[in-house]
Amino acid sequence: MPAYLVKGSEEAQRWLSTHGSHEADTASERAAKRERGGKVFGTGTTQLHSAAQQGDVDAVLDAIEGGADVHAKDNNGWQPLHEAARAGHVEVAELLKEKGADMNGRTNKGRGGTPLWLARQSLGDEHRIVEWFEAMGALDIGAEL
Repeated sequence: MPAYLVKGSEEAQRWLSTHGSHEADTASERAAKRERGGKVFGTGTTQLHSAAQQGDVDAVLDAIEGGADVHAKDNNGWQPLHEAARAGHVEVAELLKEKGADMNGRTNKGRGGTPLWLARQSLGDEHRIVEWFEAMGALDIGAEL
């Protein structure tokens, strides 16, 4: 289950009913997937996505050095930079940009929001990460309805 869902919540139950439980994976299978930077969850989320969402700079760097793709998309088209943006982790965003992440990548097959748009929606105009994206010249493009 994605880290952003609260275990036992209605949304978590809904997610489990549509994605199934991945408890059948053994700890060693999950560790092997993480080592390869591969998809760990049924949603297409990789260890790099999770580390970016949590703001864990060391885990992000380890994943990248282990071969994880900074452009990897989950099932909704979210890249690790989108996760860092939504959570407000400037240091992770800087690292991902340095490693080639697309500052203007859009979610949802190119119809969703850019990292700057997600950061602004989640954290407001005055948040440090919004200011950082603006200083980097990132585009603020919202989701197409």
